[in-house]
Amino acid sequence: MIDFQVISLAEHKDIRVATAYERELGHGMGAVMILPSEILEVQREYPIVFRKHPETGQFLPTALLGFEQQENLFLGEEGKWLGNYIPLAMIKGPFFLGVDKAGESEESLVLCINRNDARVGQDNGDLLFDELGNPSAFLEAARLNLCRLHDGITDTRKMIDGFLAANLIEPVNMEIEFKNKTRVNFNGGYTINAEKLMQLNAEQLTALSTEGYLALAYFIAGSLSNVRKLIDIKNKSF
Repeated sequence: MIDFQVISLAEHKDIRVATAYERELGHGMGAVMILPSEILEVQREYPIVFRKHPETGQFLPTALLGFEQQENLFLGEEGKWLGNYIPLAMIKGPFFLGVDKAGESEESLVLCINRNDARVGQDNGDLLFDELGNPSAFLEAARLNLCRLHDGITDTRKMIDGFLAANLIEPVNMEIEFKNKTRVNFNGGYTINAEKLMQLNAEQLTALSTEGYLALAYFIAGSLSNVRKLIDIKNKSF
């Protein structure tokens, strides 16, 4: 059961949070949501595909980590991440931003922790507060990370709206055969249509370029070449 608690010195002085990347700690997932601000780094290592939110139908940019729902090919031994860049949503840990309603019209964001998360305990990991009772560097990094994720939601929606207005998003389907002769049909994802991207008119190019999304569209389209990297990692496991 999830137990959200607003982080405080009085309640969480001796709490530690483990930072290893392990399947049992929630890192065994085939894709993770990314922000527009991450796309430059992500496209260097991961395929980027859009997924539709199961309830709203909204497109969400994600970094593809495997070919199955809970297959993360970037999880190495002893909690080591195999990629050079780790997406922000993957490193947020058991932390969340909550809303503190100080008044009828005033709201502020507060840093919370899921006390029942498997990474939270008192035996090993990083402390949330230092010996002087100040937020530790680890906790401050977690706060900044969550603020980036929170602030990136609006930019993500604007980017998707820009791509949809230019009619750039299309389904992507892949049939892949691995070294052991097993096959997987990857569908349900979307990408940028590279041909349509090259045929945009001046007005569309200006609109996307002004917002900084034109370069991101090219990065996303080109990132599918990283599927070969995923296949190679998977083949090494056989």
